[in-house]
Amino acid sequence: IQTASAAMLEHTEIEKEEKKAQEICVTITAKISPVSMEELIRQRVTAKEISKEAQSTFTPKTASFGLRLWANKEDGRYVEGEHLIIFLQSTRDGYLKLDYFQADGTVVHMVPNMFRGQELIKAGRNYVFGDQSAPEQFLIGAPFGNETIKAILSERPIPVSADNQSVEDGRVYLNDLKGKRGLRVQATEESMALVTSSKVVEEYKKERAPRPAEKEPSPIH
Repeated sequence: IQTASAAMLEHTEIEKEEKKAQEICVTITAKISPVSMEELIRQRVTAKEISKEAQSTFTPKTASFGLRLWANKEDGRYVEGEHLIIFLQSTRDGYLKLDYFQADGTVVHMVPNMFRGQELIKAGRNYVFGDQSAPEQFLIGAPFGNETIKAILSERPIPVSADNQSVEDGRVYLNDLKGKRGLRVQATEESMALVTSSKVVEEYKKERAPRPAEKEPSPIH
C-alpha cells in the first residue's frame, strides 16, 4: 500500500509538518499520476517478474571466465536522491554489456548505448561506473521498487538493437537476448538485485517505526 500510494503521487513536497501527541499532520503538494491503480499494480507485478527473469543465467558457466559485480551499498537498498555506483572486475579481457532493469519494466542500457560505445574490460582491473570521475552519474529516482543490474562480458562485442535505443521494454529485450541475438559467443554474466524507494515512503516508515521501550531503573538495594 505504501509503494502504490507513493507511486500515485509525483513531485511530492512536504510543506508543513505538525506533531501533537500520537498524531502527525503533514501538508504536501504533489501531482497525481494519470496511471490508474489497476494499471499501476499490473506494471509493478510485470516489472518484478522482469527483474527476477533478468537475474537468471543466459550464458553457460565457465571456470575460466569469472566476473564480479557489486555496488556502493552492500544491502542493495537505495533511497531517492542517493548515488548508485557500480563496480566490476573480470578474470579475462572481454566486451561489456551493462543493463539496468527498472521498476517500471523498462531496461536502461548503460554500456553500450547511443552515448557510449563498446567497453573493453581488461582482466584483473577494477572498473567503476557512476562515481564522481565518471561522465555519467546514476542518481536514484522514480520509478521505485525491485530492480536489477545485469552485466554480460563476452569475447566479442554483443550486438545492440538496430535502432540503438537507450531505453526499451525489458521483456522484449530479454527475449531478444535469449532468442534473436542469442549469446552464442563465449561469455559470462552476473546480476545484482536492488530495491529503491522514495523519500516520502522512507520518512513515513521512520515515523511509524515502534520506538524501543524505555527500561525501568533497577531498584537500589
